[in-house]
Amino acid sequence: MTQLVGHVEQLWQYPVKSMAGVGLPRAELGRNGLLGDRGWCAREEELGQLTVVRRTPKLLLCRATYEIDKDPDRSFRAGQIPPVRITLPDGASFSSTDADAADRLSEFLGKRISLWPLQKKSKLKHYRLAKPQGAREFRRQFASKSLPDLSSIPFSKILELMLFVTPLGSYYDLAPLHILSSSALAHMRRIDPKAEFRVERFRPNIFVKSLDDDNGLDDFSWVHGQLQLGDAEVRCRSRTVRCSAPAQPMLTGLTDEEARICSGPQKGFEKDGGVLRAIERETGRHLGIYASVKTPGWVRVGDPVYWVPAKGKPREGLSTYQRLRNRVLHASLESVDRFGR
Repeated sequence: MTQLVGHVEQLWQYPVKSMAGVGLPRAELGRNGLLGDRGWCAREEELGQLTVVRRTPKLLLCRATYEIDKDPDRSFRAGQIPPVRITLPDGASFSSTDADAADRLSEFLGKRISLWPLQKKSKLKHYRLAKPQGAREFRRQFASKSLPDLSSIPFSKILELMLFVTPLGSYYDLAPLHILSSSALAHMRRIDPKAEFRVERFRPNIFVKSLDDDNGLDDFSWVHGQLQLGDAEVRCRSRTVRCSAPAQPMLTGLTDEEARICSGPQKGFEKDGGVLRAIERETGRHLGIYASVKTPGWVRVGDPVYWVPAKGKPREGLSTYQRLRNRVLHASLESVDRFGR
């Protein structure tokens, strides 16, 4: 039975992977997610691979907006990635089309960096890791001494991420969309009132205002079902495993228009390890959910969000299955380290 679970409160687009996002009043969801999301990525030249927050956390202190004024979605639909303007914490900005763009970004980040628009999935070398990623690198990515519960992630995706920085043909971490609810954030604030549980720390594409903020981790219950929002439908795939990014210093969120006209030093918030510690204790490093687009369409702030449960009853003994599956995934990652010695 279709059930109203909330309303769209915020929509976020991240023009450059790992840089600050911009809030939109409306967004178009296509087969590959929110149009224009993560159209660019930074590449660490000395290592020879795309870079992520774990390796280059200062990216979170940069802000990026597309340099296009009229109907930017037309460009994205045509497979064209517009140039971006990058603003550094001190307010200095430059365009990705500037001859010295890579040099200026490299100087701020302290390493040789280049900027790349999204490439075709057939360009394996572009997405490939410098060396296969096993348990050791996954622990570093999650800033944890032990591997988190990975049972909600498809095995095929784990295999892909052993070899490539991101899924081929994309710059997102695991799935096209990340969704977070206000009830989930409110629940975590009650778990640790001192930790700074702000929406921006978790970098969702869609932030849903729950009907009741006392519903706990309500978005976890949406997994395996579908959400109807605006003209679009999305499939809720899995819980989101959190890496180290939410604990890092980063810029505050702005609307797209605010980001375009802002000048001077950029506002942000500080590192907060308490955020990850609370998530570790409460959910084993999960917060929010990953989703894919079933039916493309427009979504607007204020649109109602309806949940359609999956057909059939949940599999009995699922928790036992998940524990076994998690052990197999962990063993596979550990084997990569052993063979790589």
